[in-house]
Amino acid sequence: MNSLFGILNVNKPAGLTSRDIVNHVKKIIRTEKVGHTGTLDPLATGVLLLAVGRATRLVDFAHDMTKRYDAEFELGLESDTLDIEGTIRQIIPAHIPSKCQLEQAISGWVGEIEQIPPNYSAIHLNGQRAYDLARRGIQFTLPSRRVNVHSIKLMRFDYPKFCVSIKCSSGTYVRSLGRDIAADLGTCAVMTKLNRTHIGDFDLNSSIEIESLQTRKHVETSLVPPQTLLQNYEALNLSDAEIQKLVHGIAIDLPQWVPKRIVCLDKAGRLVAIAEQHETGSYRSLRVFPTDQVTPQPSNTNAKHNPAS
Repeated sequence: MNSLFGILNVNKPAGLTSRDIVNHVKKIIRTEKVGHTGTLDPLATGVLLLAVGRATRLVDFAHDMTKRYDAEFELGLESDTLDIEGTIRQIIPAHIPSKCQLEQAISGWVGEIEQIPPNYSAIHLNGQRAYDLARRGIQFTLPSRRVNVHSIKLMRFDYPKFCVSIKCSSGTYVRSLGRDIAADLGTCAVMTKLNRTHIGDFDLNSSIEIESLQTRKHVETSLVPPQTLLQNYEALNLSDAEIQKLVHGIAIDLPQWVPKRIVCLDKAGRLVAIAEQHETGSYRSLRVFPTDQVTPQPSNTNAKHNPAS
C-alpha cells in the first residue's frame, strides 16, 4: 500500500478541538502520521490544515502564511479566556461608543503591534502550557510578542456586538485584538464567534467537511500536493541527476538568481526536497522525499525550470 503524502484543507466545525480532527483522520488511515499546522479553539470554525504522512516533516516550514478571520465580539463583557466560553462577567460601560469611535479604536491595532496573548493559550511558559497553568488558578502574565496585523475591516456594528474581517500574520491572537480594541473604548469585550477563512492560498471554499472523510480513499482523493504548504518559498524543477545528489546528501550548484532556500521538484512536479544554500554557495538538502512508494500527487505547474536541467 502506497504511503499518503499531502495536505488536507479541512473546514473545522465548532465544538471540536484541532486534536479531535487530527484523531479522526488518524483513525481512518491508521499507520500514517497526521499533524496540524496551527490550532483553532473549539469555539472557532474554518480552515484547518492537516499534514498527512511524510508531509508532517514540512510543518516547521509552514508557519509564516498570512491568515484571515471573520470575528464577532460583544462589548461590555469580560472573560478569563477572552471568549464566550470562559467565566463571563458583565461590565457596565461609561458610554456606548459610536461607530466612528469603534473604527478609530480598530485602526490603532493595524500594523506591526505588540500583543499580549491570552493566558488560556497553548504558549509554553517555563515548560508548561499556559492554559494548564490558568486552569490551575496560577497567576501569571505572558510576555508580549510582536505580530503584524495587515488589516481590520469593520463589517457590522449593532451594539453591543461588532464583527470584523482581519488579515494578520501567524501567531496573532484574535481574542486579544478584541480585548485591546475594547480597552481603547474604555470597556471590555469577549469573542463570540471566529471563522478562519484563509491560510495563505488555502481558503474556506476549497475546504472539505470532516464528515466527508470516512475511508482511506476519501482522505487520499482529498489530498493536495505537499508543496502547497510551502507557499512562501520558490519552487524549482531539477534534473534527475541533481535530485539524486540531493537525496544522497551531495551538494549541487544552482544559478545565481535562485533564493537561499528552495522547494525542489522533479520533472513531474513532485516534491523531492527542500534545499538551502550554504556558505560555499552550493545547495544542500534540509529535507528529502524520495518519490517511490507514495501516493501520486498532481503536478505543480508554477515551478520555475532550472536551465541546467
